[in-house]
Amino acid sequence: MDAPPDFNKVRTFLAEKIKAARSQSVAGGIGILILGVILLGVSFLIAWFVLQYGLQPFWSHPGWLRAVLALGIVGLLFVGNTFSGDDLLEYTLVLKPGDEGVKFYVPSSGLLSDTAGTPYGFLNVITNFLCVGPKTVASSLKNFHRAGRLKQIDLNGCAAVITVLLSNDSKVPFLKIVHSIEGLDPYRTFPQMGDIQGVLFLKKEPQGMSLTSEFREEFERTVKPS
Repeated sequence: MDAPPDFNKVRTFLAEKIKAARSQSVAGGIGILILGVILLGVSFLIAWFVLQYGLQPFWSHPGWLRAVLALGIVGLLFVGNTFSGDDLLEYTLVLKPGDEGVKFYVPSSGLLSDTAGTPYGFLNVITNFLCVGPKTVASSLKNFHRAGRLKQIDLNGCAAVITVLLSNDSKVPFLKIVHSIEGLDPYRTFPQMGDIQGVLFLKKEPQGMSLTSEFREEFERTVKPS
């Protein structure tokens, strides 16, 4: 952009973007939750029939016990789901030379696990297949949690950071962002930036942030006079 963007325009644009993201997260969470419950029901039925036709010939047991065992299997799938959670990317903010810095974490947006191509990759595939129901339910809960985080977001702080990022065509180091915004609380605002679609966290030193071209184009279309 030829001139630094107006903060109030950035704030208004970001407020609308966050509002839309919250609505999408809630709607997506509801839809995914319904799908997850259906998949859990399918998992329960599969477990029930396996116990009925695989175990009944060798061990006669009542239907209520078979239902309890099937529920236990579904519960174990939830436990298995905990072994393949989301990866978090670690970033370090150093405000003064010589300081150790403070670490904060944002969710990885990548779809490929680091275990791919390793002996654990096959186990990860199996876990993903067996836990598709629990994973779907967990995904819906993450949508609801994201909607909650977006509701509590520091709009002024995030808008100020976005304004700095829009003023630069490339990565802006964390320290430069902090020095550019008076009164910014980076330990609160930076992790919140991870919930804004289009914000990029870049790990290569010096660590910093940037914006996708789609985000910049969307902003320019929004603020362009009719």
